[in-house]
Amino acid sequence: MINPINTNRPPLLSSFDGTTLSLSWPTNSGWTLQMQTNNMVTGLSTNWVDVPGSAGITSTNITVNPALPTVFYRLKY
Repeated sequence: MINPINTNRPPLLSSFDGTTLSLSWPTNSGWTLQMQTNNMVTGLSTNWVDVPGSAGITSTNITVNPALPTVFYRLKY
């Protein structure tokens, strides 16, 4: 018997220490971290890109770049 993959989006947990954004999620079974960077006026758009290597991990640390004021993250199945 094959168990189906749960396609309900897992929670994307975050913490920030002033210079590093830490993201984690409970499963990597089929999920990929995506990001987009836009200007302050645009906000969210449709220009999502996969974070390289994120399909095989369940956490990552990202050094925050103050020159990029709006960076968004999500999980994609």
